[in-house]
Amino acid sequence: MPPELKKLVVKPGAIPIKRSARPLTVYMLRALVAVLSLSLSAAAFGQGAVLQGGPHTPGHVPQYVGSGSQAVIMDGGPASGGAVGVNPAEFGLTARGNGTPPYANAGTGPLGTNACDYDAPTTNATGYHYLCWSPNAQGGGVIAYGAGGTATPLPFQFLVNGQSFVFPAAGGAIATYTPVTTANVFPCWANSTGLLADCSIGAATLVGNPTVGSAKAGPFTLASLTPRGAPDANNDLLLIYDRAAGTFKSVTPGLIASSATAGVSSLCSLTGSVTAAQATACLNLFSSSQQGLVPASGGGSVNFLRADGVFAPLTPGGTNGQIQYNNGGALGGVSQVPISKGGTSVDNTGANTNDVLSYNGAGFLHSAVTSVITAACTASPGLCVTLFGYGDPTWWGGGTAVADNSSAINSALSATSQVKIPGGGTWLVRLPVKLNAGNRLECPGGATIMQGNAANQVEVLNFYTNIATGASLKGCTIDGNRSNNADSNNFYGVNVSTTNDVQILDNTIQNMPGTALNMAGVRPTVARNSFNNIYQIAIALASPTPNLPMYGKVYDNRVSGSTSHAIYLFQGDFNEVYDNSIVVPIALGGAGSAMNVTVAGTTASWVSGTNFAGVSAGMFLVANGGVEFQITAVVSNTQLTLASSGSLTSVPAAIGAGDMISMNNVSYNKVHGNSLVGGVTGGVVLSNESSSTENVGSNQIYGNYVFDSGAFCYAIDGNGAFSNTVVNDTQLIGNYCLAPGRNYPGGAAVAGIELYASPGRVNGAMIDGNYVFDPFTMAGGYWLTAFGQNNAVNVSFGKNTAKGFANGYSMNGYPTYGSLPVGAFGNVAYIADGSTAWCGDSSCTTWGTIVAGGGGTIHLNLWHNGSNWTLIGK
Repeated sequence: MPPELKKLVVKPGAIPIKRSARPLTVYMLRALVAVLSLSLSAAAFGQGAVLQGGPHTPGHVPQYVGSGSQAVIMDGGPASGGAVGVNPAEFGLTARGNGTPPYANAGTGPLGTNACDYDAPTTNATGYHYLCWSPNAQGGGVIAYGAGGTATPLPFQFLVNGQSFVFPAAGGAIATYTPVTTANVFPCWANSTGLLADCSIGAATLVGNPTVGSAKAGPFTLASLTPRGAPDANNDLLLIYDRAAGTFKSVTPGLIASSATAGVSSLCSLTGSVTAAQATACLNLFSSSQQGLVPASGGGSVNFLRADGVFAPLTPGGTNGQIQYNNGGALGGVSQVPISKGGTSVDNTGANTNDVLSYNGAGFLHSAVTSVITAACTASPGLCVTLFGYGDPTWWGGGTAVADNSSAINSALSATSQVKIPGGGTWLVRLPVKLNAGNRLECPGGATIMQGNAANQVEVLNFYTNIATGASLKGCTIDGNRSNNADSNNFYGVNVSTTNDVQILDNTIQNMPGTALNMAGVRPTVARNSFNNIYQIAIALASPTPNLPMYGKVYDNRVSGSTSHAIYLFQGDFNEVYDNSIVVPIALGGAGSAMNVTVAGTTASWVSGTNFAGVSAGMFLVANGGVEFQITAVVSNTQLTLASSGSLTSVPAAIGAGDMISMNNVSYNKVHGNSLVGGVTGGVVLSNESSSTENVGSNQIYGNYVFDSGAFCYAIDGNGAFSNTVVNDTQLIGNYCLAPGRNYPGGAAVAGIELYASPGRVNGAMIDGNYVFDPFTMAGGYWLTAFGQNNAVNVSFGKNTAKGFANGYSMNGYPTYGSLPVGAFGNVAYIADGSTAWCGDSSCTTWGTIVAGGGGTIHLNLWHNGSNWTLIGK
């Protein structure tokens, strides 16, 4: 704006022109408006004036601040920066030029750059320095630093976190690499300005520690090495270090020194290039008195090296073709070698072609080859593939309890019908051994087939996958390795399942983390086996369908140690179980040694008396006179884990095996001649207590011996709480019961014989000729009990004998009267001579009424069977 008009401009916010004592004329106002319009014509239409905000410094770039329609410019701030907004936020440059971008060398700065920083005006008389850059100059991006005019060149440096990287002022680089011109040389600094180039070894200065005791490595220079022709023994030296002297010395490389001193050798005086012949010539020959080289053999094919170091041929004894032998330190020759016993030579009298010579303990005999093989195979069955036709197992992993023999045994079972595992030892299996139809798996040497550690199989032997009809297992030990596998209700050590005609004979089956033997097919035979340490059932004949005519034979077996049930029959008919011996631990706690426990949920805790030492999982805890819990884990000597829940506080208890022979929903079975010892519940128990639709009928239990049973020696149970089936026509005849009721001190819950009948659940029983004796006279014990369930019908008692029981029998619910009515089906009468408890010599009593003239010791127990009164005990 012209200076003369500045005083006429009205600034925004200024005091407006007012009327004065000397008003402007209309002409002057119009002229003023016209002049102002001309002077402000550069402003665009529709834009407001740009305002200056805050102070400014010459040389700083301006920047817009604020926002909205009103533009405000303020100082762009110093290079030192400051708070937010002090400096511009962005700074952009875009090169311009002619033609099609991108534009190269488009700037007017040094080297075609378009962004520059100078330390002086470019017109400065003493020159200036510049720092410029461009994205596209001199063939690419460039940062240019240099001196202009007469200014002195300065070095250029990068400072990274205080670390300086300097480019020399004379235009050199940090390091410039020049490609080598000579192969296999080291690069080195070629000048003082950072040039790396190939160097000769003679020009290199090495750093080492040539002076012993130097504080640090120092430089030393090798003389320039020139190529040499043939080795020079006098001038070609090797540098060696003399530790004793602490200095480096030299030795001639052509010399072989036994004790090196500088440049001297004491061995052979070899010089120059040493050949193999020269080296071996320096060594002594081997002899009888010194070590050394083996001498030359002198040729030939029969020479041998003697102890004196001489090669010589062997001097034989005798004549050509004779057998050589030691003849006083020299070789002798014989045509025949006599075989003798006691100095008598063996001749060929009576020998046949292809006979072999064998020794029978007294002398040597000629024998046919087949007889010798037969004897050898009897002693070593694994050698007899052809002769006997069974698999040769010599290639198996072996009885070392290490290698897995599953696939090997299964392969042999697939290849031949009879497989004999050789010798003894433990044959580890980590997968089930699966038998096929007709297989005979035998262990003549007593081998053990054992489940591997943590294998947790469902079975060790499997008879059902390949339907092994008619297969057998004989003479083996089958070990479930219970201590190293988890107990499980789903484990069956030998699982025959529904396969028919299987025989399990003369085996030991032990340490099973579940059921030992499971059979559900027809005509099974289980004989002369030994069972020990079984989590669940030792022998199970359990049909999956009711009323299966099984016709099984279980005899001469032994069951011992921990188990839940020794022999278990279910829904299988026409079986015979006889002459078995079952010995399980006598109940812990109970009448023999008091034990009190508390049951809370599935945890049983010891309170007082005998603790849980010796208890195993699978046993039963019987608490408070009859509440049964199976034990799934022994946590400690004072805590157990149970399979079912309960709530009992500090009640008497006992622990042991469950029913030793348990007959559930079976018919036409014979159980006789068995010897049973121990347990915590029953000896032989016949019941309908399983989930089944099969009525129990026509079973015979006779001639058995039960000792130290937990609750009952024998029981006939028809329990409506379990099923609607009926127990019919049972014979309990001629059995022996000694010391029942070990699990609890007395009460109707323990007795020699139990006849438990829910209404309509027992129809027909003959109980006759049984002998029941309690030598310990357990307080409150009974020889016969109905456990408060006197609902059996058609029951006949014969001549049973009871002795040693304080309370006789417990048949609660029956009337007690002296005169015996004609119609009294199901009632019990008691007649005693002398008193209401036991007989006297002078009088008799009928339920408390004294009867004179008894005449002697009389004690009669009567039962009305619907037709007559019968004697049930005396």
